[in-house]
Amino acid sequence: MGGIPLEEALPDASIDKASIAEDTKKKAAAIAENKGATAYGIGGVTSSICKSILFDECNIRPLSHYQDDMKVCISMPVVIGRKGIVKQIPLKLSESEQKELEQSAKSMREIIEDAEKEQNKE
Repeated sequence: MGGIPLEEALPDASIDKASIAEDTKKKAAAIAENKGATAYGIGGVTSSICKSILFDECNIRPLSHYQDDMKVCISMPVVIGRKGIVKQIPLKLSESEQKELEQSAKSMREIIEDAEKEQNKE
């Protein structure tokens, strides 16, 4: 939460990270099933990001942006305000979480490279 590991933010809570990850993966499908589209969620987030910028709220939120070390855009916590990304919030990840993040970035790079190869064929 806000770049603070859940275990630190909620030390007395029993946190099932696997369940949270699975629920997050299914969220878009649930929205589409209940509302017929995910545009409502996208519209709400876009509106919130614009408000953060226009009113210089300097709040912390996950925002996809280019990560030099991973060579791909990926959502990471940032402070967002009138000047856009004001500050990146470093994540304290366990070794296994860091490996999973790096694997996700690698998978994204591979998808992008494959798409670029297909585009260049034309």
